[in-house]
Amino acid sequence: MNLDHSIYSPVCVYHACFPRIPPDLDRHLHNTAPTTLHDHLSYLKKQFRMVAVDELAEPHRAGGIAAITFDDGYKSVITHALPVLMDLDIPCTLYINSSSFDQRVFWRDKIRYIVSHGLVEACEEFLQRSTNTHDMSFYRYTKHPTNNSRRMDEQISIFLENHGHDLQTSRHCFDDVRYLLDHPLISYGNHSHSHYVLSSLSAEDQYQEIHRTRQFLAGIPDIRISSVFAVPFGDLRDYDHHTVTILKELGYRGLLLSRQRLNGNWAGDGDLAIIERFMPRGPDMAKVLAGCLG
Repeated sequence: MNLDHSIYSPVCVYHACFPRIPPDLDRHLHNTAPTTLHDHLSYLKKQFRMVAVDELAEPHRAGGIAAITFDDGYKSVITHALPVLMDLDIPCTLYINSSSFDQRVFWRDKIRYIVSHGLVEACEEFLQRSTNTHDMSFYRYTKHPTNNSRRMDEQISIFLENHGHDLQTSRHCFDDVRYLLDHPLISYGNHSHSHYVLSSLSAEDQYQEIHRTRQFLAGIPDIRISSVFAVPFGDLRDYDHHTVTILKELGYRGLLLSRQRLNGNWAGDGDLAIIERFMPRGPDMAKVLAGCLG
C-alpha cells in the first residue's frame, strides 16, 4: 500500500536507545540501537517535515509532518539518541515519569527483571495467580486494566524484596534533574507519575498521577514543556472518561496513544486532540510505515 506523504503525519514512539541491551532488561524492552535510529530518522526527514509533537494538536495543522517521541525517560536517550537527533537536526519530546526522580525503579523494569531472571513462576505463586486461568502472559497480565497497577507494583516490590533482589543498581531511567537538559531540540512531556494503567485507578488516583508530573515539570527551570499528555501503554482501554476530564481541567491540548497507527485528519474529544503513535520495529522505516496502514 502506497503512503501519501502529503496526507499522513506519523508520530514515532521510541523507548530505550542502548547499543546493547543490559541483561536485566533483556526481555520485552522496546530498544532501538543508535545506528537503526539514525536510519529511521534519516528516512523520515526525507519524506516529512519534522516538528515537535505539539504541532499535531493544532486543529488546522497541515499534513506531511512527522514527530519523534521517547517514553519513560531512559538515560540511554540522552547518551545515545540525542547525538543522532543533533546530527539530523530533528526535535523530539521526552515523556517522563516523575516517580523515577524519587529514586524509584520503573515498575515495568521490575517486571522485565523478573522475566529475564526466571522468576515468573515464583512471582505468580506469590501473587496467587494461576497461569491456567488467564489467557495471557505474565508480562501482559501485570499491565491489564482489571489489575490495579499501584497494588500490582506494591506486590511486585514485596516479592523482589522477600527474595533478596535489590534493583537500586538497575535504575535505567532518569533519576536526577541533571538529565533534563535545556536543549533546543528537546521538549519534555507528562507520562504520569508512575506509568500505571490509568483506567485501573480511581479518578482521584488518576488526578494525582497526572498532576504530580505536571507540577514536577513546571518546577524545572528553562525547559520546554509539551501540552500533550502521553497515555501510559497507549491503548483505548488504558484510559477512561476520568482521564479525559482531568486532562482538560489541567489545560492539556492533546493526548497520545500508541496503537501502531498514523494520523490523518485531526481527531479529538472536544478540543482535546487524540494523536496516534507507532513503535518502529525493524530496520526498514518504509516497511514500518506501510505496516501501520494495514
